[in-house]
Amino acid sequence: MKDIVKSLIKLVIKTTIPPDIRKRGRRHKEPIDHYIEVIDYVLRTGIQWNQLHEKLHFTTYHKKFILWSRRKVFQNTYTILLKLLKAQKYLTDSDLLFISILQ
Repeated sequence: MKDIVKSLIKLVIKTTIPPDIRKRGRRHKEPIDHYIEVIDYVLRTGIQWNQLHEKLHFTTYHKKFILWSRRKVFQNTYTILLKLLKAQKYLTDSDLLFISILQ
């Protein structure tokens, strides 16, 4: 299930952020999957960004998170996922209260 959510986040990033903005600045030093996993780790554990011990500086991950949050990547992914699960009858209205996107 986690791979499906990660793929959905990547798809939402590609469709939400216009191509002209994606081409500005430097290229990604790591694949998008890496950024998603590190952001997921920070959100799950609650550690501070500056406590990350990753390949890149913590501000790189934080800037990605801020950009994606402002572009509502996580909110859109969550909405799409809920609609898909509800359409397939995997969820009822009472189940929707206890679902989060990154687990």
